[in-house]
Amino acid sequence: MNRLFHFSNMEIAGHGTAGAFQWKPRTKSKGRAMHLIVKYEGQYPPDVWLQQGGERVGSGLWRFIPTQHQTLSALLESIVAVTDSQTLQESLAMTLEQDGNDSPLAALGSAMPLNALYARHRYPWMLEDLAHRLELHVQPVVDMQAGGQVYGYEALCRLRDPQGTLHNGGDAFTLARQLGRQDDMDLACQFIALGRKARELASGMPLFLNVMPSTLLHESWKDQCLDWLQELGIDPRDVVIEVVESERVDAAALADRCEALRTAGLRIALDDMGAGFNGLTTLAMVRAEFIKIDRSLVHEAQGSRVRAVLLEAIVSMAERLGVTVIAEGLERAEDVGFCQSMGIRLGQGYFFSPPKHDLQAKPIHLPELDDAWRARPQDRFRLSDVVDPGVVVDLHAPIDEARQHFTRNASLPWIVVLDQGQPVGTLARGKVLSRSARSIGLCCEPIRRILPNNTTLTALARSLYLSREGIEPWVVVSTDGSYLGTVQPMVLVSQILTHREHGANLHPLSQLPTGPSLRQTMETRLAGEQKMGLVYIDLDHFKAFNDRYGFIRGDAMIRTLAEILRHIFVGKPNQLLGHIGGDDFVLIMDNPGDQEQLVAQLETAIVQFHSLASHLYDVSDLDRGYFSTEDGKQHPIASVSVAVVNGSTGVLDGSLAAAERAALFKKL
Repeated sequence: MNRLFHFSNMEIAGHGTAGAFQWKPRTKSKGRAMHLIVKYEGQYPPDVWLQQGGERVGSGLWRFIPTQHQTLSALLESIVAVTDSQTLQESLAMTLEQDGNDSPLAALGSAMPLNALYARHRYPWMLEDLAHRLELHVQPVVDMQAGGQVYGYEALCRLRDPQGTLHNGGDAFTLARQLGRQDDMDLACQFIALGRKARELASGMPLFLNVMPSTLLHESWKDQCLDWLQELGIDPRDVVIEVVESERVDAAALADRCEALRTAGLRIALDDMGAGFNGLTTLAMVRAEFIKIDRSLVHEAQGSRVRAVLLEAIVSMAERLGVTVIAEGLERAEDVGFCQSMGIRLGQGYFFSPPKHDLQAKPIHLPELDDAWRARPQDRFRLSDVVDPGVVVDLHAPIDEARQHFTRNASLPWIVVLDQGQPVGTLARGKVLSRSARSIGLCCEPIRRILPNNTTLTALARSLYLSREGIEPWVVVSTDGSYLGTVQPMVLVSQILTHREHGANLHPLSQLPTGPSLRQTMETRLAGEQKMGLVYIDLDHFKAFNDRYGFIRGDAMIRTLAEILRHIFVGKPNQLLGHIGGDDFVLIMDNPGDQEQLVAQLETAIVQFHSLASHLYDVSDLDRGYFSTEDGKQHPIASVSVAVVNGSTGVLDGSLAAAERAALFKKL
């Protein structure tokens, strides 16, 4: 194991041979004094140096001689204190023995930046093995769409000086840069972080590893990193190389290097997107799996229209490129909620946890987002109202199980893959049915969009705007990340278009009140302990009909039943006819009243439906009395099923209980 954190016999970022940084200040020979030679390469001579005892000894050359009781370090400190940063950057310096034979010009070949010389005199301990001075802190990256579960950790190194003061990463690297040891520190931090990953982080828990661009682009760094991973027994897929925003680099060269790392199995994250040098051009060129949005865009973004627009642009571009967005610097509950409403999955910041030595032991509590919008009647919407359970398979199931699903259902385009109840990917029909398919894991594609079930209608509208391509369903999960079902983007479009003030949602097919208003009506009546009858109506064998004849005839069948029910029940006092979704309808009655009249009305509806729906079948199927689907199964001509719940079987304590009771009776 190369524990010296350098590339043997390699030049690093223009700082000379690696390992050559073990520099020690030149000591005074007995009876000989040291003086300082400075070569200023700027345009305007720094006359302030005259006040520090400096004298010009040539074109741009200055000489400083310490006073009798002044050390060279004290002289350097006094010069740096009165010199502006630009002049310091434009000045080279070296020390000479006052009575030595070297001329200032001849000795300039060994000169170094004045800042570096000063730092080496002031911080000699920084010239030692940096690994003994570095401490690793970690900050969790939180999955905001999985109930606050920790998705991974970012490794953040801290520097402890001999006095015990702990310096943050920014200050530590600034000091290392002055000393010409930036790359040494970068490598030391990486090695320490990977060692912590090997010891404490489970397989599958990503470690976000910061790498300076100058280090990443060095020709030997990739091999060094892969050697470390192999020796430590770390799966490259568990390491995310976080390209640190610190300096302008060639985006094309960066893209090539990142692609080589991805080929080796590592993943890439672009840090501080939207600030500094990591802009949209870099995002477009570098194939990254993650981007981290800079805190300056996220903090109080909901109060800034400009930042909200910039944030939407970055999120939109990331989604089109299949990149996962991480919001950094989240400190307030409002910022967390705003990022969730933007569809941003991962978050990081002091709201969740500051960087600390210990790992996060429990899921992190997320702010409650429901109360504010539930209090507004016009936004009473639940994503669960339009969720379809979909078809699912377990990640570890044999590939033949997925093939059977596709074979039995010719119109099934994809399957959702679950691992311990949580969605991890999708299976496309063509890929699974190909001869080369060997396992579900190898065929699994990433899920393009995961929605928490408490997503508001406003958030859905924004998500639809940002995702203007693709027809794959969006996966809906509960607050703990468990799979609930899928929802088609076009269904969400319909929900938005039919949304009415005060929550009066109308189903796009039937133009009847749908989920939210129905639920509100039932809950209002149940809360007031009013008598209520519930009639559940749906079509038998509708799914098979839709598979056989297509969605155009399927929609026509639903509309036919809706119009028949509307003609019989709509406009009657104390009744509300609603369309739950798909082929399911419900009739809510304040007082069931005359049971015989209700039965007669339902019988009329069934007779009329059978008469009109026959026009939607092929004549040959009607003559046979059944139709066949592609899997060879035979299905009878569609009929209507009805279940009535009037409370006689027990008290209903909510709209969900009422719906479940009706569904149960329908199956009897």
